[in-house]
Amino acid sequence: ACNMIFGASNVTGATADYNVAAGTGPIYMDDVNCRSSTFDSLAQCTFRTTHNCGHWEDVGIRCSVRGGVTGWEARLVGGSNAREGRLEVRPGNSATWGTVCDDSFSNVDAEAACRELGFWGPGATAVAYNGYAHSWGRGTGPIYMDDM
Repeated sequence: ACNMIFGASNVTGATADYNVAAGTGPIYMDDVNCRSSTFDSLAQCTFRTTHNCGHWEDVGIRCSVRGGVTGWEARLVGGSNAREGRLEVRPGNSATWGTVCDDSFSNVDAEAACRELGFWGPGATAVAYNGYAHSWGRGTGPIYMDDM
């Protein structure tokens, strides 16, 4: 996701973070699985567009930065800086921003997201909500991706 948001050439690392506030919008992705840490986009990963999760499973990431996915856009919101926050995605530039569910979302997935966002290198952390509030706040859009 970091690759998708910041561009693969800028991501030096990413970590999945499972301690984020729940979103409230549509869930667009479930069972996301990025089989390679070299993926530049969540679109290269396998995922289902239907889901079996709730916003308590929304995923967050932390991207390490060195300095767009076709059809999908991504961003980080609510973080204290541009390299962290709740991961939000949308299928096209006019769609509603939504969230990514944390089911099976790993640090490898976080690294792909960070590269997408332009952050390169190791060290991305996936942060799951797991029912606890996080300073990044709840999402308000659909959950587009789940079970990564």
